[in-house]
Amino acid sequence: MRVRPLPLAVLGLVCMSVAPTHARAYCRLTTSMPVAGSACASSGTPLVWKRQCISYSVVPRARNSPTLGEIRSVVDRSFQTWGDVTCGGAVLPLALAQTGELSLCDKPEYNETAANVNSIIFVSDWRERALPPTAFGLTMVWHDSRSGEIVDADMQINETLGTLAVCGKRCAPGQIDMQNIVTHEAGHFLGLGHSALSNACMFGQAQVGETSKRYLSRDDEAGICAAYGGRSQPNCTVQDYVPDNGFASSCNQLPPQSSCGCSTPGAPQPATSGMYWLGSALALAGLWRRRKRAARVARITDR
Repeated sequence: MRVRPLPLAVLGLVCMSVAPTHARAYCRLTTSMPVAGSACASSGTPLVWKRQCISYSVVPRARNSPTLGEIRSVVDRSFQTWGDVTCGGAVLPLALAQTGELSLCDKPEYNETAANVNSIIFVSDWRERALPPTAFGLTMVWHDSRSGEIVDADMQINETLGTLAVCGKRCAPGQIDMQNIVTHEAGHFLGLGHSALSNACMFGQAQVGETSKRYLSRDDEAGICAAYGGRSQPNCTVQDYVPDNGFASSCNQLPPQSSCGCSTPGAPQPATSGMYWLGSALALAGLWRRRKRAARVARITDR
């Protein structure tokens, strides 16, 4: 399997004025990059998770406001928004859950031969990492370059454009609503690209203080249903949530990649070695916090 990251189509929210609405539907990420001047690829195989039991893990921030408990709850609500979609009368056939154990890996990476983690990372040295300077978030989607199967996704949240906050109906001046960013980035995590509709969650631009991307438009719902609708509902065990090759909360020591088919500054490199996670299904049970939830998305009031 040839695995590569796709960063350019998943730049997330951009700090600029919202553009006019365009009469175009949702966009799905594909194995091809968009042509210059286009936000959506017109060729390639659509990216999609074949596994239906998917975990994600929060990397704790150095700052204590919002609290870790508030951050974990916001991340769950953001994924819950996608999990609540119904496709043809049936709930989205994905089970999304946050791990009870935090991720300690603060850089995007995928290891083809050892354990992994789908991290939600808060980045305070955004410019030093050569990430797009006006992006609120960037999600790296690791996928099989032939089949389009997503095997890993890592979400990066920019700490430098304002004060990250859990806003109410409105944000105070200078605040950036965390749920607004994470809900949009969760769409990329699941394989959606940028919509050209300005009222869509997956529209690629936003302003400081915006909260509208907490909610999905019909365009967003149509996109996620096109990707996952029609499958049978999953019946997940704890083991089913474990990432490829096992769960590892720490980063692996990754060798340089010879070629990834992309030229994005700061793009992470796939791994070829690392530590194996040898826990049994019994040991895994302690990793996952799961409560009663709608649409198979874990809610952690404390993730």
